[in-house]
Parts: sequence; structure tokens; C-alpha cells
Amino acid sequence: MELQKTGLKRVIEGNLILDKKLINYKIIGSSRTTLSLQIAGDGELIVRAPKHLKEEEIKKFLLEKKNWILTHLDKSVRRKQNQIAMKWIDNKAFTIYGEEFCLSIVIDKNSKEIIQLKDNILQIITADESEKNIKEAVAFWFKKACKGVLIKRTAYYANKMNLSYGKITLKDQKTCWGSCSGNRNLNFNWKLLLMPPSILDYVVVHELAHLIHMNHSADFWAVVGSIVPDYKECRKWLKENGRNYS
Repeated sequence: MELQKTGLKRVIEGNLILDKKLINYKIIGSSRTTLSLQIAGDGELIVRAPKHLKEEEIKKFLLEKKNWILTHLDKSVRRKQNQIAMKWIDNKAFTIYGEEFCLSIVIDKNSKEIIQLKDNILQIITADESEKNIKEAVAFWFKKACKGVLIKRTAYYANKMNLSYGKITLKDQKTCWGSCSGNRNLNFNWKLLLMPPSILDYVVVHELAHLIHMNHSADFWAVVGSIVPDYKECRKWLKENGRNYS
């Protein structure tokens, strides 16, 4: 079904079956000369194509790319599942630098807000059970109680790299995992504590390396690689999984 047609673009929506799965797609035709595929955030398959190309020709191309489409659609589904899993709900399991914990939420309309850790159970007693309040309470606790983990890891790697730095601050950001200021202060996203320890360590080394090179030059990556040889795998992991922690 054609939805839109102009002198520059046409947009067509349709579907096809791949391995018994119904795949919805949107074709965006323009003056481009090549075909490209993209999986949108909602799991829809986006096809960018030359506007003169017939839909049947494009569907033939999609059948040829069946394995790529199914693989990336599966990744999209798993990303969504992980995003749901990251919501802070009662009995939610989580980790702090690789150690397992569990969240307990107690609703008490007559109580002031209390956040406490006992026997690897992080308990929040609160009168406000809204998702926003629980998330803010968890973030507050992490930034206050878990800062020591990042301080220790930073000190450890700074010693290996023979570097000094200023203060360390934990922040709550969506996609920025760390930063380094001109006065040698370091900022880290508290959600690094929930990630595999190797990822947290990589980000720490990354920001410390900026104390030597305030850029992403070959020299900068050489410093990072001398401490974290598999830094490319860590970067890839963050790119693929970081959004699940936003």
C-alpha cells in the first residue's frame, strides 16, 4: 500500500513472511542509487531504496537478506526485553560490580523514606510507590553508597598509569558513561556499577587516558589498549547494550 508520493520520496508499507514470521516493513524511496536496511527502535524494518525500484524487486532483495533481517530483529526484541528488565521493581535482581543483590520495595503510607542495605538486599521503604520516585531513590543510594567502588577502581588504574586526578563525581545520564574536565576532575555514570566489571574498568581507563590525550587520536587509543587490550570489545558491548541502562 503506497502512503505517500512526492517528487522526492515515496513511502510504502507492507509485509512478508520469513521463516514463518510476519515481518512488517516500510520502504522509503528517494533519489538514492542503492538499497539499505535498518531496524527501527520499535522493531520495524526500514528499507531505503531508489524510488524507481518496484516493490516486488525490493521484496526479492529482502528475501536474499533474510538471515540479516531475522538476526537483527531478534537483537531488537532482546534489547526491548532488557530495557523492561532494567525497571526498578520489587524483587528486582541486580549487580554492583559483579556482586548480586536484590531490590525490596515496601510501601508504607505512614513512613518517611528509608533506603538501607542488609544481607545483599537493598530495601526502600516509601510512601510514594511511583516508578519515578523509586528510580530516583535507587540513583540517590547508588551515588552515595557505591561511589567507593569507582574511587577504588580509578585509584588502581591511575597508579598503573602513573597519573593523578582531581575529584570524582557520579552522575545520572542517559548515554554518557564518563567524562574528564580540563582541571582533571572525572565524572562517571552511576549505572556503570550495574554493568560487567570489565566495562566499568574500561570506562575508568578511557577517562584516565584523557588526562594524557584530550582527544580520540591513535595515541589515545594506544594508551587505552596498553591497559585494556580488549577495549574494542568493550566499546562494542557499550554500543550494543548501553541503551538498556538508560
